[in-house]
Amino acid sequence: MYYRRFYFRRGISYGKRRFRRIPLRNGKDSEPIPAPSDPKKLAIPQGAFVSMIEAWTDYIRDEMENKSIKKTLTIPKWLNDAAEAEGINFSQLLQFAVKERLGMIKKSKLRTKQ
Repeated sequence: MYYRRFYFRRGISYGKRRFRRIPLRNGKDSEPIPAPSDPKKLAIPQGAFVSMIEAWTDYIRDEMENKSIKKTLTIPKWLNDAAEAEGINFSQLLQFAVKERLGMIKKSKLRTKQ
């Protein structure tokens, strides 16, 4: 009996994982989520049964939108040495500069170091 419960739970878990990832398979050009099947129209083998799978895809989409991407940066050694001496975090600085360039940060709201 334990094995049946184990495989049932494993199957449901696998189904949920697969279902949640449908909108993410192709990135921005995601596939639409398929319509649910009518259980009466499915060919079910003897002793098998149909189970509904519920999955929330919103948090997966949010996770993918906010996923960090590694970028390689090349700068002169003297600039790297000076920045490291000041304790500059290159990742934060690059994110800030890109957001500012894209207009996501208003220049009037920038804080200046005093």
